Amino acid sequence: MKRKIMMIGIIIMFILLNFTIVQAASWNVSSNKSSVTVGESFTVTISGVSGRAKITGSQVTLSQSGSVWIDGSLTITATTNQVGSAKVTVQAESLSTTDAEPQEVTGTKTVTVTVKEKEQPKPETPKPETPTTPNTDTETIQKENKTSTTTTKKQEEAKQTQIEETVEEEEATPQIGVNSLIINGIKENGEKQEVVLNQPFNINTYEYIATIEADIQKLEILQDSGIYNENVIIEQPENLVEGENVIKIIIRKEGNADVVYTITITKKAKEEVVETAGEVIQEEKEENKKNETGIVISMPLGYFILLQVAIIVIEVLVIKLVPWSRIIEKIRNR
Repeated sequence: MKRKIMMIGIIIMFILLNFTIVQAASWNVSSNKSSVTVGESFTVTISGVSGRAKITGSQVTLSQSGSVWIDGSLTITATTNQVGSAKVTVQAESLSTTDAEPQEVTGTKTVTVTVKEKEQPKPETPKPETPTTPNTDTETIQKENKTSTTTTKKQEEAKQTQIEETVEEEEATPQIGVNSLIINGIKENGEKQEVVLNQPFNINTYEYIATIEADIQKLEILQDSGIYNENVIIEQPENLVEGENVIKIIIRKEGNADVVYTITITKKAKEEVVETAGEVIQEEKEENKKNETGIVISMPLGYFILLQVAIIVIEVLVIKLVPWSRIIEKIRNR
């Protein structure tokens, strides 16, 4: 009996421990709105984690996108641009929980917000003046107004039904295009530098330009086209050249026209060091000064050599020309 009780206690402790670990490794991605109208903004909050995550959006323009650092929590703003479903996806790259014992976080979380068309202001129905004595004309006007109001309501209901059907169709078949794009320039030492486009990337904008430094050798292109990733073709030059380099991202799906994004990237020219006339003159002066110093140092040495040669010549002449033997005999005879 005691053994059974101990086994049950161990099993309960194991279940509680696992539950605690799972709860500790949880993280949350939420939106402050479930539905908005075209052009309206909503916020997405990522909480419970720290580290780096990749943020992408569909049918929205994000205040922050791509690989983003999260310090405990992060709130970004998403602005809608068309009727349908606006999606914001957060993919863990190197995330961990903010608990006392951090746990690694993996996977992807997505929030979806319904985007509706802006409601048009309803036309005001003029109110007929009520005479003190009712007559046939007044009753006719009131009937016409009621009929007009009923027709307007039916038209609005039919229009709303059509919008909802359009939203359902768009949710079933996502728009063909690139949801998010990040371009990194890679230098000779392997260092990466993000290429800044002339405007924020949008799925419905197909042409962009950018400028990169001269020391960038090649480009790394990171794109997300959702379910159409397998249909993406990227055309880019093998080696970047000074001036314009054209990159094309093509989404080719059978039965549909090609969707093409064109990015023109201009690579700066290397800076050349040009010597000015003043620098050349200064170098010549320094060179002449060195030569004059060498001459000044070598002149005393030349004088010394000439003096030694003159002494040797004089000695030779004295030995050869002076009759030393006669002089010596005269000195002995004395």
